[in-house]
Amino acid sequence: MEEHTDWTKFDLARELKWSENKVQLFIKKHALPYQLQRGKQKVLNPEDVMAFMADHPDMSLSKLAAHFGVATSNMLSYMKTHGIMKGGLLVKKVIGKHPSGRSVVIQKGESEKRYIYETFLGTGEATTWQTARDAARRTSFTEAEKQQGLDKGNWNWRAFD
Repeated sequence: MEEHTDWTKFDLARELKWSENKVQLFIKKHALPYQLQRGKQKVLNPEDVMAFMADHPDMSLSKLAAHFGVATSNMLSYMKTHGIMKGGLLVKKVIGKHPSGRSVVIQKGESEKRYIYETFLGTGEATTWQTARDAARRTSFTEAEKQQGLDKGNWNWRAFD
C-alpha cells in the first residue's frame, strides 16, 4: 500500500482479489496510515456500452464492469438507469406485475430521454427508466389503499426489446 498511495479501494481490491469492503475493513482494523483515494467519476457512453455488450453477450456483469473500469454495483445501476438489458439491448417496453394483480406498463418514448408509464390510476413520464419505474410503483395505489397495506409486495418485471 505504501508503494501505491494513489490507488483507489477498487484498485487495491482487484490487485489483492478481495472485495472493496474487505480492503476498507483491513485498513481500519490494522489502523494503517493509508488514505483511501476516491475513484474518479467515470462517464460512460450508453451507445458504447450497448455495442460492447452486443459483441460480448455472455460476459458476466463483473467482467463487464472491470472492462469499463467501474464497480459491479455501479455498472448494474448504470444499466438500470439507462434501460440497458443483458446482451446490449435497449429496453423499449417493460411490464410490471404486483401480487395484488395491478400492472404497470413502461414504454420508451419517441425521444431518447423519455419513458412513459401507465398505471391503473393514470399515466406519466420520466427521463430515466428507473425514475419511471419508481414513479409508476408509487402511483399505482391510492393513499387509502397504501394505508391498508395493499401496496406491499414485490413487483415482477419483464422487459421487451
